[in-house]
Amino acid sequence: MNFSQARSAMVESQIHTMGVVTPAILEAFRTVPRESFVPPHLAGIAYIDEDIPLGDGRVLIEPAVLARMIEAAQVNANDVVLNVGDSTGYSSAVLSLLASTVVTMESHPGQLDAARHAWAACDYCNIAPITCDAMEGCPEHAPYSLIVMNGAVAEIPEIFVAQLSVNGRLAAVLKPDANAPGHAVIVQRVGNEKYSTTKVFDASMPYLPGFEPRRDFVF
Repeated sequence: MNFSQARSAMVESQIHTMGVVTPAILEAFRTVPRESFVPPHLAGIAYIDEDIPLGDGRVLIEPAVLARMIEAAQVNANDVVLNVGDSTGYSSAVLSLLASTVVTMESHPGQLDAARHAWAACDYCNIAPITCDAMEGCPEHAPYSLIVMNGAVAEIPEIFVAQLSVNGRLAAVLKPDANAPGHAVIVQRVGNEKYSTTKVFDASMPYLPGFEPRRDFVF
């Protein structure tokens, strides 16, 4: 399989056709070898236009949804990004070509060992994997100008919004009801205790572990 051709086809037929037009974002997706962030037996389907389950709750997010979220968040070369739930290392690699620094969370040490090898092979030197509680974020390295949630959330986690700098943005798929469609949102912190939420497009993806809808207890 010619992976270079597959990347170009992904950008043109999946990402660009969905309205993503920022040249730097298109080039980042054209550059990062998506096949390097899945197990070898899945490399042949790395460029399909849907989420790829990898087992143990890990998912490689559909390219177009990720690209549209990144564009809506207006990532720039000065951003310090907290990347939440990137269990493969792929979205961190893409963001590393667009931002100043990417802090990516590991829920346990060694979770991103395979990704470390892929980052090193591609010379992506501005990614910092940090072991953090997935529900708490990484407050010790805050504030962040951009937080990207690599999965759906039932509600916007205020503890993450609190780790944004003023005017910082959080990109996520908000899906309060597991049985209904979700939508991508950009949350912007506009003051010490104020933030705005903008819906940008309809989207669906698996929930981040721990961010599913709460189940009401019934006798």
